[in-house]
Amino acid sequence: MINSGNLQKKAILSFGFLFFALINVCLSFPANSQAENIKINNANSLEIVNDRLVLTGNVSVSTAGKESFKLFTSKLISVKDSSGDFSKIECFGRSKIDSKKFTLMADKVFFYKKDKSDKFNQLDAKGNVVINSKDGFQQIQAPKVIIDLETRKLYASQNVLSEQISKKNDKYQKVTIRSLNQEIDLKEELPNTEIPRKQLIATGNVITNLENEASVQSDKTELFTLNSQAEKAIFDGNASLQTVDGTEAEGDIITYDLISQRLQIDSSPQYNSNERKKSKLKVPFEEENGKQSEMIIEADFIENQEKSESERILTAQQFSDEELVELTYGTRKGWGRQLIINQNKLNPNKKGDYLVLVERAKIIDAKDNQILEAPVIKIGLGEKNLQSGFTGRANGLIPMKKKDGSKSSVF
Repeated sequence: MINSGNLQKKAILSFGFLFFALINVCLSFPANSQAENIKINNANSLEIVNDRLVLTGNVSVSTAGKESFKLFTSKLISVKDSSGDFSKIECFGRSKIDSKKFTLMADKVFFYKKDKSDKFNQLDAKGNVVINSKDGFQQIQAPKVIIDLETRKLYASQNVLSEQISKKNDKYQKVTIRSLNQEIDLKEELPNTEIPRKQLIATGNVITNLENEASVQSDKTELFTLNSQAEKAIFDGNASLQTVDGTEAEGDIITYDLISQRLQIDSSPQYNSNERKKSKLKVPFEEENGKQSEMIIEADFIENQEKSESERILTAQQFSDEELVELTYGTRKGWGRQLIINQNKLNPNKKGDYLVLVERAKIIDAKDNQILEAPVIKIGLGEKNLQSGFTGRANGLIPMKKKDGSKSSVF
């Protein structure tokens, strides 16, 4: 089974604090060319013409205020708009923004006043954009980044890589997300909140890697945080998961609920149809003879939940009346409206572990040519015991050898 308890440890930290230094900064060059909120620290030359101010050569400027930062660039141009206000700042050459909480580097940096704002409320960075937090736990790489300084949203595009490192119990874990586009909420989270917030949205050929744990591919990935810790991740659209131990999952939606330690694999009705593409879970296991095999579960909905540190329960359900949950387990195949598998890793030799098929339950063992049908079928995974019937009569075919070598059957 997938150990979603291990995945719970892989916190995905927020990027929210990275750009807090930029949010309330008001950059403005008044008409008299004296900077109200920008201090020019260094420039090899300064040029003032009718519609612009130009700084060139080892340019260094800094902002005033509580959340200040420094800007280093080769060339800075501030351009006036039709009203005579400096409404645009362009930085050329490899530029760097340095604050107490982050650094941003890019080949070009622009500041704009959007929607008739009286302050610069948008930052554009282009060309090999690299953003690093000062604590070393977060990084974004992208060809293009736009930051809305009022809504505190970051939009990265054209093949984005974000890396995040979490620390828990003196252990470090790296999470990487590659996608065509990413949107990150930069607002600081309110403390002691009970409502998760959507902190990151990645779209377009998304690949999410949990270092030494699992890799997930999807059309879209959404990360939710609660009290600045990862709460859950939703992988939407043709989602597929593969863990390092060989477990595989496929579904329209795969959800990691990291707080409740739950993995969900869900299917949704196909476009313009009530039919569903079944979710699939493949789990490797070792047969009694040492041969490697796999358990395959196909259903509308599959959930793997840790009830405690030792007990794990997997359930699978089929919503339509026509279809059944399908189980392939070595030489055995099983069906039912619902499947329940209980595992307790503290019990030796899988003692006490069992699987249950409920409603229209059926088991076929191709190796021994056995067939069993019942309202409920329960099979012990460790003790190899079998119970059937429960709420109704069981029937089936179990071959029995006669003295003359021929076979008969019971049930």
